[in-house]
Amino acid sequence: MRGRQQVAPAPRSGRGKRALSILRCQVLLLLLACLLGTGTMRPGLTWSAQLYRGTPKQQDQILARILSREGRLEEALRLYQHLRKAYPEDQDIWADYAETLINARLYDRAWKELIALFEKNPRNPRTVRLMARLHQEQERYGTAAAWLEKLLRTGRGDPGLWADYAWIQQAAGDWANALDAFCRVLEMDPENVTALQAVHDILREHRPRLETKYRSYFQAEETRTDTFALEYRRHLDHKTTWRIQAMDTWVERPAGPAGPAIDEDIRQVRTWIAYRWNADMELWAQVGYHTGADDRLEWGAGLRFSGPWRTRSTLLLEDGLPWTDPADAAPRGGWSRRMQAVVDWNPDTPWFLSLTGEYEAFHLDDSQAYGNQRTLTVLGGRRLWETPDVTVGYSFTRSLFDYEEGVERDIAMIPSEAIHALFARAEFRPCRYLRLSLDAAVRRHAIRALDSYMLLPALELRLGNRISATASYEYSSESSTASGGITRTLEFRLRIIF
Repeated sequence: MRGRQQVAPAPRSGRGKRALSILRCQVLLLLLACLLGTGTMRPGLTWSAQLYRGTPKQQDQILARILSREGRLEEALRLYQHLRKAYPEDQDIWADYAETLINARLYDRAWKELIALFEKNPRNPRTVRLMARLHQEQERYGTAAAWLEKLLRTGRGDPGLWADYAWIQQAAGDWANALDAFCRVLEMDPENVTALQAVHDILREHRPRLETKYRSYFQAEETRTDTFALEYRRHLDHKTTWRIQAMDTWVERPAGPAGPAIDEDIRQVRTWIAYRWNADMELWAQVGYHTGADDRLEWGAGLRFSGPWRTRSTLLLEDGLPWTDPADAAPRGGWSRRMQAVVDWNPDTPWFLSLTGEYEAFHLDDSQAYGNQRTLTVLGGRRLWETPDVTVGYSFTRSLFDYEEGVERDIAMIPSEAIHALFARAEFRPCRYLRLSLDAAVRRHAIRALDSYMLLPALELRLGNRISATASYEYSSESSTASGGITRTLEFRLRIIF
């Protein structure tokens, strides 16, 4: 997308100079009135509000709006309640009161006020837009869009209204309708930078893309796992996504104290198809095949849905996955079956919470059950700043591994683990084409009585609008496997958008 040309400012005309002089005089007179005025004002009214001397009703309404915008919502609501009793027929005060209730997240009270206001005057566009905002903040996107459609059908589609409708559709996951609505905005306001950026972001996110990845994972005893993956993804329609991935994994280790030499090559092909049922639910299925020490069919299915209290849950089942960590499992055709459940809670605050439960059963090439592992992870944190983007938090992981009865325990696993971790993430964007990030964590392995830390710097570079490259390096002072020791991970990604 080409940037707009910079236009040099035109020289001021005589009329422009006179207007500027008049404006300066008005500002000076207002400042003088502020300094010399002897009128009274209500407590809490900022000095700028003294410049206006209206009726008591107008002064109270201005004060209530100032209190609301300054975040002093309880004071604003008390004043609006007084105004509603004094002027019950004033629809502007009524709408201001409802809007302040929404700002205070008193949604039930706001809904009652807006319903009563709508019944009194169904043609008031502000009431309809506030009702849409009320439902949008509660993630009822379909209802929010339906309210705005009432206005759009009347032909009152100004750029602001179409933009509100577009953002609701985008939040609902209906990117095709969002794109159409943003285009309507640009038809009426071609210089709308926000709409231009939104169209650009939607196209970047949903156009066909090709992504390559190279990952090199170094462990103790000169163990190395290299992975190269190539993935293609595209939309079949506005609700259905298809992707296919080819991946080659090499597991290498020289002969030594850790065991015999390992040189295993595992090749995989997998494909997914995902369908977004509505704004609250998405489901997908996958199938694949891998070759190596054991040739095996892979399959899986998943479901993601939104729940009450701003929660989002994911259920996942996968079968036939290659088992390559620890490395001793690779030459014996190790594979696993995994079940996972995740609940994320992201309220409309800087805080977040996540709970993950996982069960994984491990097998060898002859389908012999080797053991199973149960893991529970609780993670919570807070976003401190937006620029730079800084997040801190705490996590706790508890896992248990049970060997199958009578199995030869020649692949070492950690029978019991409890890890406390403090983590932080910082992300900085010096420009739109460069992103720098740093993840760090300190961990206490309570059962093994070990302390460890992790560092993960990363860099993302966008080459124009269609190509992006990412490089990252992770250093961990303690492995998550029974062999222990330092681990290092180097990863490169290249994404091309068509």
